[in-house]
Amino acid sequence: MGRELLFLLMFILFVTAASAQVSDSLRVENKQYIGVQANPYVLIGKGFDWDELHAYAYAIRYGYSINNKLTIGFEFSGFKQTFWQYKYVYSANTTLQGGVFARYVIADFKNFDPFAELSLYYRDQDVWWQLVHQNEKTFDNQNSVSGYVAIGGSWRLFTDRLSLDVMYKLSNKQFVNARNHVMTYRLKFHF
Repeated sequence: MGRELLFLLMFILFVTAASAQVSDSLRVENKQYIGVQANPYVLIGKGFDWDELHAYAYAIRYGYSINNKLTIGFEFSGFKQTFWQYKYVYSANTTLQGGVFARYVIADFKNFDPFAELSLYYRDQDVWWQLVHQNEKTFDNQNSVSGYVAIGGSWRLFTDRLSLDVMYKLSNKQFVNARNHVMTYRLKFHF
């Protein structure tokens, strides 16, 4: 966790220094956006309590910029995991989440905006597992209210019609990588 966070902070500082021209207008020309995310994960071993994890995350969100610093919106997201534990147990996990978010832009540079984000959501998680040598499956449904805090950066591209967000998220619940922290990205289309 510490290494990923350090890398993100160094990357944000580098990009901030490289684009040190502060934008000269307080524009919010394209007040709305649709953001999408789709990324796979394949993790093998690495000290976890399972041998192999295959997972993918997806999200779609709508955001509305109140001003050049504050954006609010809603998001639907989820992930699916399948993994082997000690070669004897096969398990799958499907998680769906829906909720709201607020983003605060810390500084407004020409093509880069560092930000902090807070999200609250309802989470529906279905988990089943099976011993490999038996046909009986065990099922569990876990519903909860959760959220995350994130820091990251947004790069504006193509005359502010497209942007790429990279962020580091922390939560009280596990993300797609079976940890309480994850580095993620999102592509946004502004209108």
